[in-house]
Amino acid sequence: MRGRLTGLALALAATAALAQTQQQRDWCFAPGPTNGQAIEGCTALIESARETSASKAAAYHHRGFAYEREGWLAWAIADYTAAIALKPDNAGPYDNRAAAYEKRGLRDAAVADYRAALKINPNLDMPRAGLKRLGATP
Repeated sequence: MRGRLTGLALALAATAALAQTQQQRDWCFAPGPTNGQAIEGCTALIESARETSASKAAAYHHRGFAYEREGWLAWAIADYTAAIALKPDNAGPYDNRAAAYEKRGLRDAAVADYRAALKINPNLDMPRAGLKRLGATP
């Protein structure tokens, strides 16, 4: 009897852990959570041993965006940089890091990242607009 109860308790704990992971995934990737929830959810995914490099890159990107919305630009830049290191063929983190650099007054870094984003995807409007704002050519 005791063994069955222990097994049931372990099964319930495992189910709760999976549900929590889904909630954290939703907080990281779905629209609607607060910045704090997004940061918490993405951090859990980044720290998880079960996530792929691509998934961790996306989590860094989303957490960076939440940091940026909070005004924590240095942390946002660090997360965008981590996302780029894991998946350098994604223009999004370059574009977002460029915007964060621009907000910090780091023009040359912003221009370089806007250009990198356009090199990956020449059809993006945001990097092109950023370059125009900074008086730079694509």
